[in-house]
Amino acid sequence: MQAWLYRRPETTTVLLRPAHIVGAHVSSPFVEYVNASPVPTLLGFDPMLDLVHEDDVVNAIVLALEARQSGIYNLPGPGAVPLSTVLRALERTPLPIPHVLAPGAAWLLNKAGIFPFDSAHVDFLRYPLVLSGERAKDELGYLPRVSLEETVRAAKRGATRTPA
Repeated sequence: MQAWLYRRPETTTVLLRPAHIVGAHVSSPFVEYVNASPVPTLLGFDPMLDLVHEDDVVNAIVLALEARQSGIYNLPGPGAVPLSTVLRALERTPLPIPHVLAPGAAWLLNKAGIFPFDSAHVDFLRYPLVLSGERAKDELGYLPRVSLEETVRAAKRGATRTPA
């Protein structure tokens, strides 16, 4: 995609790369993960997570359409937050698993139909991603509008947003 974007400068192309999207209309492996019961975690590790509310993603799409310029833009949420904070806010119980056992445990839980992640997803906890949105802010005017607290709460399955 990126190579095509640069080979065709005459075509306006925008690639938005959001953090983990959460909200009432979102179904994703991440949302499934944080809504598991219990939630498998890596023993002694509390990764920082970047969550973005679906309403902020819609706003970013509108801003990108209005800007009419090409580019690749990260869409972070209102701030990074530790996994433990997300789990507490969602009233979920962590199940700490030693790092060395995590890929095998994830594979077994997935094969048993208990857990939506497989062994490849363990790396998403081991190597978390926190995005910089400076380019989206500078060129599109994108800033998350939904608060960090409300964005975290929106990760709970069935959560609805309080009107602003």
